[in-house]
Amino acid sequence: AFGGVGHELARFGTALKAMLRQDLKVARVLALTPPAMEFLGTLVGVGLIVYAGWLVHAGRVTGTDLMRSIVALLVVFNNVRKLSSLNNSLQQAAAAARRVYEVLDAPVAVVDRPGAEPLPPFRDAVRFEEVSYTYGRGPVLEGVSMTIGAGEIHALVGPSGSGKSTLAALLPRFADPTGGRVTIDGHDLRDVTVRSLRDQLTLVTQETHLFDDTVLANIAYARPGATLEEVRAAARAAQAEEFIEALPQGYDTPLGERGGQLSSGQRQRLAIARAFLKNAPILILDEATSQLDAAVGRTALIIAHRLNTVTGADRIHVLERGRVVECGTHAQLLERAGPYARMFALQAESAESF
Repeated sequence: AFGGVGHELARFGTALKAMLRQDLKVARVLALTPPAMEFLGTLVGVGLIVYAGWLVHAGRVTGTDLMRSIVALLVVFNNVRKLSSLNNSLQQAAAAARRVYEVLDAPVAVVDRPGAEPLPPFRDAVRFEEVSYTYGRGPVLEGVSMTIGAGEIHALVGPSGSGKSTLAALLPRFADPTGGRVTIDGHDLRDVTVRSLRDQLTLVTQETHLFDDTVLANIAYARPGATLEEVRAAARAAQAEEFIEALPQGYDTPLGERGGQLSSGQRQRLAIARAFLKNAPILILDEATSQLDAAVGRTALIIAHRLNTVTGADRIHVLERGRVVECGTHAQLLERAGPYARMFALQAESAESF
């Protein structure tokens, strides 16, 4: 679409040439090792036979001793040759292992504090108290406060880069605030165990994560011990059962890598079904559905880019440059004629133009 075929072919060709050079270096080393060992072994063998012949001629050893020595030499040489090939394999494995251990040894940013206690079952409210966060290049969130009562649906809206996703990521502790705190029923999230916290949360992201497995396995990932009927109930609640049953093998249909056989909407419905099966009390949705039906009856925090999907939310928080600039219901925010009303009118106008 951008006429970049020639440029990308050139980049690809450069990368292939670099890879070829490395492969040739490896091939040369691997190809030279066996003949080098053979040549070295031959020289050593010839030298030992000449020396042994001199010893026999001098009467210092017998012919029988000579034959034993030659047989022993051949056995030892054969094993030394095997060790040389083993060294090549070990060097290749060591290079690959270094890359793996770079990932495995990467420090974990969020861990349990000493003495952290399990989070009790959620009952009352989630609170963001003067929360700030910085990536190091400047503040992303500044003094954000909000309270999400049990059973309420709250939406985060605002332009790209306003801090919506960062704020939502603080709830499951994918990161910790650099200022202020996030609490559930008064418990600072940094004082409870990460496992107990995430057991009470369900996250459905805009980029749906599906595995190269069956529909059943993808939904049941939230609760591996779930029965087929429980999985089907979750799919029905997510309005996914109709298209699932239309698949060639129903719930046993393999989805392929990243669920490539499904549309984006169907993938999101499976992710919502997975969330329903987990049945956690707190739900985080990142533009994962066109309506609020997936959040009804749950305590939910929704990141919304299309404002018409959250008009029924209990509270809508408008973020700009890391701050909440206004908050209220859809009707209240329209009446104020502030940033939300302007964004809503702009989106409505864009929709009408299509």
